[in-house]
Amino acid sequence: MHFEKNELTEILNNFNIPIIENSVNYWFIRTNGGDNFENFYFNNYVAIGWDKINTLDSIKSLSFEDLKASVEELYPNEGKPGSIASQIKRFVCEMKVGDYVLIPGANCDRIAIGIIVSDAYTYVPTDDDYIDYLFDDVEISYLKRRNVSWITDRPFERSELDPLLIPIIYSYGAIVNANPYAGFINRTLYNCYVQNDEMHAIFDVTRSDNIPAIDLYNFMNTIFECVELYSDLYDVKIDRNEFSIKAAINSPGPVEIITCATSAFIVLSALSLFVNGAKVNFSFDILNIVKGEVDINSPGLIDRIAEHNKISNQNQIELKQTEAKIIESKEKLKLRKKQNKK
Repeated sequence: MHFEKNELTEILNNFNIPIIENSVNYWFIRTNGGDNFENFYFNNYVAIGWDKINTLDSIKSLSFEDLKASVEELYPNEGKPGSIASQIKRFVCEMKVGDYVLIPGANCDRIAIGIIVSDAYTYVPTDDDYIDYLFDDVEISYLKRRNVSWITDRPFERSELDPLLIPIIYSYGAIVNANPYAGFINRTLYNCYVQNDEMHAIFDVTRSDNIPAIDLYNFMNTIFECVELYSDLYDVKIDRNEFSIKAAINSPGPVEIITCATSAFIVLSALSLFVNGAKVNFSFDILNIVKGEVDINSPGLIDRIAEHNKISNQNQIELKQTEAKIIESKEKLKLRKKQNKK
């Protein structure tokens, strides 16, 4: 069975599997040692200081050297005017709607991750802001802002981050380009996602002791059994060589399976849903998941799905056996679902 790109996108969207645009960038924005973390997080924005330079049109039109000269004039005691000018330019001119942003709490004990949902703007303080300033001596600052929608229902504790994401905490600068950490950010957030025409399925192994090699082998082998069953049942050619694996099995650690074969997207996403606890009837009739659990208003698509719902008794036996193997691997490796999702 072949799906057109728009049909595949519709199915994945209804599975709530993110499709991340190729143009998306990732940013790490500091919060003044955590002092601004609560304001940023609970008021759904990120911001940058140096408020004597707040005219966005001027920031956009000035050359870097002219902006650096403005920083030197307005902030004569700052030791690195070029770095400040670069940070301001980056916030106003390079960041964009749809980009991912990370902000750290005090001592980087927490990290909130969100998506930018507005262009840069200069915040105009309200009367309430001025009252707070009078009574609480709270400075009205960090006026260059962008609104953010936080992805999870709470910030990540440092221990919940992908281990390979931790080094970003020690990077220098108010705003850090986090693109080199994109994969680690994505697999911290998602069990399954698509980016750059590749599907990534992440299975978090939480077993704390040494992992017997046979258990990991059986888990991977079962995934390939599922792929082959799907391939046979629906006459979809999927080659094992079209899958790659990234693993950080440090007991615990993630196992990430990647494929650019669009023919495998549905089977891999359905496996991810099943392993991570989605309430679906996993008879490996993947398309039945689409029909039974997802509302797709495409009669032509539904008709094609219905045509492939007839499975022989032998197929059903094989599918149930495969399901049992997946459940066994899930228990042995203690695969867990990510918990702090909205």
